[in-house]
Amino acid sequence: MRANRKNSIRTWGARLWTAWDLPGRISRGRAGLARAWQAWRADPRGHLARPFRRLGRALPRLRCREGAVVLVVGGLLVTLSVWAWVQPPKHYSETEERGLAWYLDPKWEDLADGSFAGDFAQHTQDQFPLRDSFRTVKGLSALKLLGQKDLDHLYQAGTYLAQMEYPLRPEMLDHAAKKIQWVYDTYLAGTDVTCYLSMIPGKNAYLAEEYGYPSLDYGELFQYMRAHTPPMEYVDITDLLSLEDYYNTDSHWRQEKILDVAQRLAGAMGAEIDGPEAYHVQRLARPFTGRYAIQMGLTMAWEDLYYLTSPTLDQCLVAVYDQGGRPQRKKVYEVASGHLNYPYVLFLSGSKGLVTVKNLQAPMDKNLILFRDSYGSSLAPLLASGYRTITLVDLRYLSSDQLDQYIDFEDQDVLFLYSTLLLNNSLSMR
Repeated sequence: MRANRKNSIRTWGARLWTAWDLPGRISRGRAGLARAWQAWRADPRGHLARPFRRLGRALPRLRCREGAVVLVVGGLLVTLSVWAWVQPPKHYSETEERGLAWYLDPKWEDLADGSFAGDFAQHTQDQFPLRDSFRTVKGLSALKLLGQKDLDHLYQAGTYLAQMEYPLRPEMLDHAAKKIQWVYDTYLAGTDVTCYLSMIPGKNAYLAEEYGYPSLDYGELFQYMRAHTPPMEYVDITDLLSLEDYYNTDSHWRQEKILDVAQRLAGAMGAEIDGPEAYHVQRLARPFTGRYAIQMGLTMAWEDLYYLTSPTLDQCLVAVYDQGGRPQRKKVYEVASGHLNYPYVLFLSGSKGLVTVKNLQAPMDKNLILFRDSYGSSLAPLLASGYRTITLVDLRYLSSDQLDQYIDFEDQDVLFLYSTLLLNNSLSMR
């Protein structure tokens, strides 16, 4: 049986060998390779140019439109490919305010476990030539050409850019409320501190309904937080705010527009602060492009950023604590940082875990602990004239179980001031 199978296989093999002329094919293939090698050795440059000459002879035979497509697409691919490999890698994107992935020499273990492919793919995305320009084209095409209502939950309404706050997330509100309750029970209960609560509605509250976008029930959010946090005096500031109090391209409020908010908060806490006549309006020389414009790729959208100075603020001492708990001397307005980075960081160096503002000329020895998010950076300077020391705490960057290492909770006013953007996405609170 095995002998018959072997004979059958040999017979079919011989037939295929003869029918397909395999010896001739092999011989002609060798001869072709030999001729190609000889041609390469005789004229390497001409050999490399031959495909392009053939393409040049073929293009006239193509229709005009097809030829243009071949030239444009081919030229674009070749140009971008060469550009991507030749340009030096960028480590930071000023428009996106984040570090960029860049290619490192691959290691054998990276190739073996497959991680190199993912790292290289991220590198090609972050280091792609004209990345910012393509992001701009994408944003404009989605909103203007394709008529999309939003781009990754960001939308344009008139001259404003905003983020949809929807739906209401009870689990997020519960997480924020429990964090505030834990801070109160651990550090504040049984002391002589007076606690206050206030909340800042997002810009979406003044845009969504008018332009037909979904929006959460802000009244329900405020009621939920008040019901699930410790008994504190609630200071309502929503009636003082309007759409014009926010930046067009960013989520934050304008410092020059919230003097009345500072007055109400200070009055509720029994502090006397400077009035509007004490301040001088200063304009940042650099155009301000907000977070929303950056995320949508619309980096050509910009506006002016103003900040308020006064003799009181000029003599205030600011300390920003690093991750090791070491204080670093800073200014109330870090204008140089505003020129180099995201401009809003000029307000008390931006979002930091722990910041102190000391007013050496305070009329009374009154102190404030401000639990806040990034909105508090521009508000705190307006409260500085009424307090000896203001301590700003951001639980996104400083764990709540470390507070007693830096803060004395005796004889203080305590204000919990949070935006609805953070309360409805509160997992970052530690």
